[in-house]
Amino acid sequence: MTTLSIFLTIENDQQRSLAEHLYLTYKSKMYAIAFAILHHREDAEDAVMDAVYKIVNNISLFDGADRNKTESLIVIISRNTAINRYHYNQYRQHAPIEEIGDSLADDAPIPEDIIVEQETYNELLERIRSLEPIYRDVLLLKYLYHYDNEIIASTTGVNETTVRVRLMRAKRLLHASLKGGADNE
Repeated sequence: MTTLSIFLTIENDQQRSLAEHLYLTYKSKMYAIAFAILHHREDAEDAVMDAVYKIVNNISLFDGADRNKTESLIVIISRNTAINRYHYNQYRQHAPIEEIGDSLADDAPIPEDIIVEQETYNELLERIRSLEPIYRDVLLLKYLYHYDNEIIASTTGVNETTVRVRLMRAKRLLHASLKGGADNE
């Protein structure tokens, strides 16, 4: 599906014009976000098209929104779409067990260690995702995507001081969540 055909699904001329404007304004940023996550040109392009489709389906969210909110929504939609595509790609990449056995080095981690590490990572991601969006987004942007505070501030529409405060609070909340989760087990 091309961007033109996606835009033609919008019946309201004003909303169609808004969607086209958003695409032309943010397509480079959307691609940069997708490529940073996927590291593959074609996958990043597909993720951008998927994100554009989601934006078009939710175009009313952008109607009358200020620039900062619009940019934040586009960043979050683009990021989440790319992450979903990344997970989908990882799911599809199952190799036969014979190929995996031949490629393992003698010093490679044992499967149990890999599983425990993945479970720990998944639990951490779940705990982060359970935080309020203002804390979740800054944690993900800072530590998963390695953005500096200035870039986080510009993409989320807040100043750098607010980003630092949110990071500090998010770390406290995450620590409390993890500590509470350990006590429950």
